[in-house]
Parts: sequence; C-alpha cells; structure tokens
Amino acid sequence: MELTGKKAKTIVKLISIIFMKTIYVNILLLFILASCGDKRETSVWTLTYKNDEKGNAITGSKEVLLNAVREGYPVRIGWAGRRASDSTKSVEHVADASFLTILNGQEVFAQIESIIGQNPDLDYDTLRITFRENLAWTILAGTNGFSDRLTVDRFTNEVVGHISRSSTVSWFVKLPNEKSISKTMPLPLWSK
Repeated sequence: MELTGKKAKTIVKLISIIFMKTIYVNILLLFILASCGDKRETSVWTLTYKNDEKGNAITGSKEVLLNAVREGYPVRIGWAGRRASDSTKSVEHVADASFLTILNGQEVFAQIESIIGQNPDLDYDTLRITFRENLAWTILAGTNGFSDRLTVDRFTNEVVGHISRSSTVSWFVKLPNEKSISKTMPLPLWSK
C-alpha cells in the first residue's frame, strides 16, 4: 500500500506531533527527577543544655530544651564519671532518651532503655569493656541535677542496686539542618 498526497502528509504530521510530545514528556520527566535530587534529611545532634550536679546551667538554655521536648524532637543525654583516686581514669556515657517527662513546666527528666551491664577496665594499656551479663541497668536523669540508677539481675529480675545521686548531664537535641526550636514557649501538653 502506497501512501501519497494528503494521507501521507497527515501521517507524517501525526508522527511528528507524537515525537514532539514524547520529547516534551521526557524533558519534563528530566526536570522532575533533577528537582528531586538527593534530599535525604540531614539532622544534627546539638548540645542544647548542660546542667551541673546542683541543676545550675553550665551551657545552653533549659527553655530551648523544654520547647524541644514539647515539640517532639529526639533527645539524647550524656553523663560521665572519674575515678576519685586517679582523675585521668574516666568513663563517658551517651544514650538516647526513651522516655521524657516535664515536671511542673520547669524540669526535664530523661530515662534511657535498660542496657546489659558493663565493666570498664581502665587500668591496662589496652582499654576495654566487658559485659556483666547477669546485670542490666537504666538511669533517670534530670535538668535539676538529680539522677536515679536502677540495676536489676537479668536472670532473677530482682533489683540488686538502686542509687540516687547528683549528676552533671549534657542534653542533646536532634534537629533537621534547616529547623530550629521554637523561641516562644509552647503550651504544656495538657493544655487545650
């Protein structure tokens, strides 16, 4: 079958229209893909507040920490200790807060998930930590300097240690790069 005249011109015109639409669609898809790019959320843990053993601010703002907790940002706490007989021997801990509490709108308390006990060995050239496989412990730390540690025998589920003491605590908040914590005090979670 041979196409001539008007039919041939119409078919050529239709093919060129389809071809041009395909090019436009492909260009549009390229623009869409290029605009998506690699938009992985980059978040930063930021030291937001640090309190001493008496609950006094060392650095940061407790108000900003309170706001971050009320706005639902992830929080991490850090605390440390040194050997009384040799202050060069030290241990530092950092853990995600798994449960946060605000008391009377003034103090934040963070509880960490229970972990298997550890036994740091600070006296050898090669530093190491071994498990204390029968023990698990958790800590509850507050911006007022209060902390409470609970140690449980993992096999009998019996409490084998419960110590309350004062602690210096560093409070970290995870924020997306371009996001900042509200400067105005959010309402308490119980308000309407």
